[in-house]
Amino acid sequence: MKRLEVKDYYSADITDLEHFSQNDVNNFYLHLEFNINEVSDERSSIFSVVVATPYSLNQRKINVKTSKTKFLVVNQFDWNEIKLSE
Repeated sequence: MKRLEVKDYYSADITDLEHFSQNDVNNFYLHLEFNINEVSDERSSIFSVVVATPYSLNQRKINVKTSKTKFLVVNQFDWNEIKLSE
């Protein structure tokens, strides 16, 4: 079985994800790109998702089930938890 890993991540919305703090952790919406490939391979493929809380999706009137966008829905902003979702 191939073992995958996140090689890198990027957001045009937030320059320093590791140190970003959100004023309202329950209202969070972020475009995020992950570079992923096999552990033994330096190359990677880019996967785009939106990380968002249910509150922010409701405010934007977004239906996750019918949208073509891929979402990672989190209860609140916690970068360490989001990273573990990788």
